[in-house]
Amino acid sequence: MKFQTLALFLVLLFPPHLKAQWAQETKSLLDQGLPSQIKNYPNALITFWGGFRRYLRWAQNRGGIVEKKSALFKSGSFSFYFYAHPNPQAPLYIFMPGIYGQPHKGITQNFIDTLEALEGSVVVVPNLLAQEYIQANPTYTKDVVTSEVEVMEEVLDFALAKLSPQKRAVHLIAESLGSSVAVAWVAQDQKEKKRITDLLMLWPPMNLFNAMKNFDALIDAYRGFECTTVGNLLTISQRFLFTIYPENLTLEEQQCMGQVMLVDGFLKSTRKSLATYQETDPTLATLPTPTGFEHFFQHYRPEVWKLLSSRDQRLALSHWVRSFAAHVPVKIITSHNDFLNSDLDWRDFARETGLKLDQDILVLDWGGHSGSVGSPQFGEVLKGIYRAPGSRKRL
Repeated sequence: MKFQTLALFLVLLFPPHLKAQWAQETKSLLDQGLPSQIKNYPNALITFWGGFRRYLRWAQNRGGIVEKKSALFKSGSFSFYFYAHPNPQAPLYIFMPGIYGQPHKGITQNFIDTLEALEGSVVVVPNLLAQEYIQANPTYTKDVVTSEVEVMEEVLDFALAKLSPQKRAVHLIAESLGSSVAVAWVAQDQKEKKRITDLLMLWPPMNLFNAMKNFDALIDAYRGFECTTVGNLLTISQRFLFTIYPENLTLEEQQCMGQVMLVDGFLKSTRKSLATYQETDPTLATLPTPTGFEHFFQHYRPEVWKLLSSRDQRLALSHWVRSFAAHVPVKIITSHNDFLNSDLDWRDFARETGLKLDQDILVLDWGGHSGSVGSPQFGEVLKGIYRAPGSRKRL
């Protein structure tokens, strides 16, 4: 009876149409000015487009990289991004980026600008595959999941100690691979300190093992496509540089861009990571260059591979979300054509967690994997979400 009374109270306080408003507004914003053929482009191409758009602006980050002493790393410290907003009551936005996410350069810097436009303090922790994280050399005295959560707890402790003591909202935003650690952290936070106000996940993998397999399969599918001439690359680059949406690309051009993003992008990023791993452990220098993520984890991150290959239940997003979805507001933005989840269904995830499609979970009909984040309207999407009912309930 008490539960039914509470449920009725919540419905009256936040009616379903208000809770769903952010999803409707988000879809309208991201579809604004979108040519119809973009939705039919291969998911690899639209993923490339989104990443490319996020590289275009010069970043104007207000904060900087700070270094914190920590026993969780063999170097004795690790670095992350921190900006303290001058308003003592400003909320705190913590961003956990996707694969190779490094806060000091690339697409993450531009996303930091988007977060700082929300007028709050900002923290960004590099992904476990980022170079600076590898150089810090995590100890992993406990298993990977528990150790990564401990890192995030240390970061939040640091940020709150630097900010004014007033009560503030702590908004957690996680993209792609970052979501896998974020949900474990929220679950732990709810058992203990209850400091995290809400969670927004952008294109999260529903299952890390499946996501790795799907990513490798797509890389393999694009290995045969090549950009045969410099002229072809220049033509395509012009299409991407001088128009917001690349229209009327030929099939060859679409395949070329997919190849650049998936195959070349993977190899380039992996080589940088490998060089950093070899700095921390010279014995790795004799190992071959990985051909995909499975090969990469097997040789260079055996502790992660052990977790993946065992199909640990903690790799499933729903495992964590269902433990806190009734207590922590959760929003998810993803796409039907996100290749990381190509063999999974968000309807099943909704049933397992109690979240609602089009209310808590927005599944766009375009965007590939995180491609829609490159939309020029994405900053407005975040502003709308954090103005939504309940988004700052603890301020």
